[in-house]
Amino acid sequence: VFAELKNDDPTFEIVRAAREMVDDMDLESDVTKVFGGPVNLVLKRPNDFRSELLAAVFADLEELKAGLGEEFEILPTGLNGGVSARPYSDKEVEVWINYSFQIRSIRELEFEKAKLVLSGN
Repeated sequence: VFAELKNDDPTFEIVRAAREMVDDMDLESDVTKVFGGPVNLVLKRPNDFRSELLAAVFADLEELKAGLGEEFEILPTGLNGGVSARPYSDKEVEVWINYSFQIRSIRELEFEKAKLVLSGN
């Protein structure tokens, strides 16, 4: 049973109502089986939320950079991966992108460049 969430109805109430409708139908027991079990929300296309997630990630990284100051740079990696999703509650699905970042000192980068120049590479 796929049920679209409406208003503030919890998922289990929607599924319970759908099961009651199936139970009330006159079905041949040897042809149709009704399976009960746990209810999970499923997000069909989590990648539809990719741009929103990336905007949130970059906003967080900008806030972090502002807190660190101009002496540091932030290098994010893994942002080209897929969007993951899992049920969070009866009415919510959690979506995320796995990524990491490295904080590097601008002075350290300048020192490394100077070492390369002095070594002739």
